[in-house]
Amino acid sequence: MPAAGESARLLDFDIPAQPLNAALNRYADATGKPALFPSDIVEGRMSSAVRGRYSAEAALLLLLGGTGLVADKRSSGLGQTFVLKEAGTKAGAPRGGMAALFSAQGYAGLAQARIWQALCANARTAPGSYSVLMRFHLDADGRIQGARLLGSSGDARRDAALLEALRGVHIERPAPPAIVQQPLTMVIQPNDPVTGPRCGQDNSEF
Repeated sequence: MPAAGESARLLDFDIPAQPLNAALNRYADATGKPALFPSDIVEGRMSSAVRGRYSAEAALLLLLGGTGLVADKRSSGLGQTFVLKEAGTKAGAPRGGMAALFSAQGYAGLAQARIWQALCANARTAPGSYSVLMRFHLDADGRIQGARLLGSSGDARRDAALLEALRGVHIERPAPPAIVQQPLTMVIQPNDPVTGPRCGQDNSEF
């Protein structure tokens, strides 16, 4: 669970209005938290600018202003992640793959944890000092397919190792049928020294 007061800790943000996918990447950079979300929900949407000192939650609310999306918080072994959904969607109401991904069973948190463990198993890919945007989909057996990087991590050998690690991930629970083959995006950013997840912490329970 996040430490008490984590959600109220103020961070510096300087995120101009831009395509929402890019803005969420900047948001993850500022907060130091991994994020996993269905790629299709952000396509064609523009963010609002966020400049100043805000809590992570307040900044995300500002960022999403005018996009037609709102964010729900979920907790996992990697700390808090955000769930994007259409404004006005009732709690628990299905929205294609997103509802299945972020169901009460916590498949998003489980997928994040298994990817994190795979990256931590190799010194070259262990998160902490680089940022990268990864896109992939899941097959029915919970294996990652079609992995690619949306830009480089800054090291060609690490890029190759990242793709190799992703291709070896097998989530022990079958993927919900609604999200099989749906493009997913995961952001990895340098660790927040106070609250960011680190290799070696137990992310196995979901």
